[in-house]
Amino acid sequence: MGLISDMATREGDATVWNLHLRRELFEWEKLQMEKLMEDLQNSVFEGGEDRWGWKWSRKGIYTVKSMYKELWRERQSEQEPHLISMEFPWKKRLPLKIKFFLWTAYLDRILTNCNLIKRGRAVDPICSACRLSNEDVTHLFLHCSKTLEVWEYLLRPRDSFYANIFAADSIEEWINAWPVGPTTELGTKIWELLPFATVWILWKCRNCRIFQSKEKMVEAIVVEIKGTIWYWLGIWTRRNHYRFQDLLLNWEMLLKVP
Repeated sequence: MGLISDMATREGDATVWNLHLRRELFEWEKLQMEKLMEDLQNSVFEGGEDRWGWKWSRKGIYTVKSMYKELWRERQSEQEPHLISMEFPWKKRLPLKIKFFLWTAYLDRILTNCNLIKRGRAVDPICSACRLSNEDVTHLFLHCSKTLEVWEYLLRPRDSFYANIFAADSIEEWINAWPVGPTTELGTKIWELLPFATVWILWKCRNCRIFQSKEKMVEAIVVEIKGTIWYWLGIWTRRNHYRFQDLLLNWEMLLKVP
């Protein structure tokens, strides 16, 4: 990072920019660079020292609220209007850090390989689990071959719904289409938490694979998802009427719809 004066020189009435990039741009970054250069050419120089400014608030000062509004405005302009509201997943009975994680995942802001590259990191874009496709949010949580094994295992009691995963273009769309669950008391609670616990554990397993070089089998991932659901159910006063073994041994019976 340098001063504006290090990157721009005046030649007559024109400004010539040299951003001193440290690597060659990817093809998809070239369009972003063109847009940036257009914005820079329209900039007006003022006297004084360089300073930071935040254009999405009237006082020019960064706030979480202004960032939240801008991210959501940007997201709405890119997506179809039928997608879930900005209140989701905040109204779900989930740990706060899980709500934040899901929100950033819905906005495609979590640090998948593809998003790391967009931020200028030189990493391999290929998914570390299947080695078949680039790791973006949709691939990681829905379409990776190992991810599909996990979903297939968990959704065996609802196999007709499992087929819909191949048509889903985002986590939002997949969870927004989540059908009504079973009518049993415990089954209903499990079904409501299942998609969120699955996405969370898939992310944890991905990080474990990358940072600790530990690969978990599908069966172990499924048990961890069930354990996470059971832990989250700790705030439910009637959980003491059931046992964790019910999730391990009677999964299909709990989630089956009459």
